[in-house]
Amino acid sequence: MHKITFFVCLVLFPALLFAGQFTIYEAGYPQIRDTNVRVEQVEDVIFLRGAYIEHNITLSFAYDFKSWFFKNYNELELAWDFQLPEEAIFHELLFWQGDSLVQAQIMDRWTAELLFNETTSPFREPALLNRGAPDWNGQVAYNLRVFPIKRNESQKVMIQYLLPVRPTSGMVRTWLPIEQITMTNGGADSLHLVFKYDQNSTAPFLIGKEDYAFTQNEADSLWQMSLPVRAGEFIELVLPSPIINDFFMTTYSDSTGNYYQLAINPPPLPAIHTPRKLLVLVDYSQVNTTGMTGNFLLSSLKETMGRALTAEDSIDLIVAYQEIMVGKPTWCACTAENLDTLFVACSGQQFLRFNTSQELLAAGADFLDRNGTGEVVWLTNRNDFPTDENGAKMYSDEVKSHFPPGTVFHILDLENVGSLRYVTNYGYMSQSFPFLWELTSSTGGNLFFLRFHSLKTAFAALFFEKVSHFEEIEVQTRVQNGFTYSKQLFSLFRGYYPLDFPVFQTGKYIGDFPMEVTVFGRTVDQEVRQDWTIQAGDVVPGSTQITTAWYGHHLQELAHESQSNWLINGMIDLSIQSRVLTAYTAFLVPNPDAIEYYKETNIYSDNSTEAGRNEDSWTAVPVVESNESDTLSVGAFPNPFNPTTTLTINLPARFAGEQVDIRFFNTLGQLVRHIELATSHPGQYQVQWNGSSDDGSQLASGAYFAVLQVKSQIKKLKLLCLH
Repeated sequence: MHKITFFVCLVLFPALLFAGQFTIYEAGYPQIRDTNVRVEQVEDVIFLRGAYIEHNITLSFAYDFKSWFFKNYNELELAWDFQLPEEAIFHELLFWQGDSLVQAQIMDRWTAELLFNETTSPFREPALLNRGAPDWNGQVAYNLRVFPIKRNESQKVMIQYLLPVRPTSGMVRTWLPIEQITMTNGGADSLHLVFKYDQNSTAPFLIGKEDYAFTQNEADSLWQMSLPVRAGEFIELVLPSPIINDFFMTTYSDSTGNYYQLAINPPPLPAIHTPRKLLVLVDYSQVNTTGMTGNFLLSSLKETMGRALTAEDSIDLIVAYQEIMVGKPTWCACTAENLDTLFVACSGQQFLRFNTSQELLAAGADFLDRNGTGEVVWLTNRNDFPTDENGAKMYSDEVKSHFPPGTVFHILDLENVGSLRYVTNYGYMSQSFPFLWELTSSTGGNLFFLRFHSLKTAFAALFFEKVSHFEEIEVQTRVQNGFTYSKQLFSLFRGYYPLDFPVFQTGKYIGDFPMEVTVFGRTVDQEVRQDWTIQAGDVVPGSTQITTAWYGHHLQELAHESQSNWLINGMIDLSIQSRVLTAYTAFLVPNPDAIEYYKETNIYSDNSTEAGRNEDSWTAVPVVESNESDTLSVGAFPNPFNPTTTLTINLPARFAGEQVDIRFFNTLGQLVRHIELATSHPGQYQVQWNGSSDDGSQLASGAYFAVLQVKSQIKKLKLLCLH
């Protein structure tokens, strides 16, 4: 066994939130949180939806702990923070209120947050869910807030999202939501899985929990199981593939058009491949990288190795936890089965808050001494390497001296929390750059930094051979008596298309089958094409999720464009139309007591809700000839409204005969509607507004502000339009 000597500088940072987290706090005081949340009855009902897999996750949470730092147990709020890959299409939030199941409303996030955080009214909406934009590594943060959480009372919710299938060896895979529902201390400890099938009743199975098997319920066409879960595990569900031979086609039609979803293999191309021997060393500290979990690192690593390498390549994996975990004692071929074995053996533990490079490098050197040399791929976020040139060279020479001569080191530096330093000829780089550069450049290896490269990009560059993948793929589709349009190509490895991995296209069409499909592929030095004909009999009838997937993918493409007010407003409209969540929208669960509250706090005559109702954009109706109140006021009912709301204006005697100006503004402060109301006497007036602008066009759903002005007096009112 080799021993490599170096000094470790340990700096403890506050715990950073990367994955699932359940916390309780007093509303308005999120700085003080308690993680003693009971999470139970977690169920994931899974469907194959064309080339996507739909997860329907139901869970209940409760707070039983009596914390000394909470003063008001009637004002407790729960937050569930979790991450999903940017490819996820999140399209539903359901909320149990007693025995009733309530569907959340989707609206622009600013309006939703304004309503959820409202403290001046006697009621609050019970739940709000929003998401952020994709981070550097393609992960999206989600946040669900629930109010109130009452001690010893469970609250149940359901979320739904779609993920693209991951084909492998005639099957498809999806990651189970372990990171989303577990925590290091707390979270869920069990998961009930249900897979509902249509025709193919082949039994699913798990990678990472091979000892657990599904049982079949033929009457309900489902497979199910219950299994224990804990933080640090990553488990894959393997399902029968919908892709038969070279392609899979499904369609769905509704009032908005005809949608299709195509999964198709690229043209065959002999791979020019030089077999490699790759020893992957993982040295990861929880505190030296932000925005990424150890599980995400390992799952992305496995995904890329599985797509880039072949059975001709030899691999092994060594991961540093509290103990050093070695995948296999000898080299093994990079098959799907061996990858599963390696990653199961090297997962399921928690990474430490410090690096253990000494033991990891010693284990790597020992492995190569026993099994023959190979390339080393070192993934590290250690931050205490020598920073001066002399120290960097000395430590690099020491590391190389313990490995067989000629060993090539490729390094991905995952550290991204420390300060940068200026390096002559290179600019501002990480503190560890001198050592990392010395070790890789002196052995002919490659060096990547998470600060400057996304994880997918760095992994693709490390593992894909330059001519063993397509750099570009184009899919052309044509139908009889019509055309296809609004097409979007999707791949998990954009810019690095594996030769044997299908690409996905969603689109719309007008016309009839058969559909002619041509796929073009381009590598560094050649181009290939292949043609297919998809007959009507090849088409699998789809469901509404085909439409949802099209909108979701379309919104993801728009999110990669340069963001402008025009584009953002368009994305909000599409999000609300399709119920696909974006960074600019949110799901808000309505409070059923809201309507009763507005009924009680607004004064109406017996026929006030019907008075003056017609198809005009607004109508003014005097309701009461006299009014003793000397206060100018305005109210609205219903609010939120769809399609019309009635503004009730109380006009005091001193303003009788004056013109009343009512201006409606959107959340950007833009004037969208101006109404001039002539008055002749004091009393109440009603103005109906159907959410249209001055030019008569229908405005988008969202928050608006009515500003009432009579002479120098101004009153403001917030309105929420829900189309």
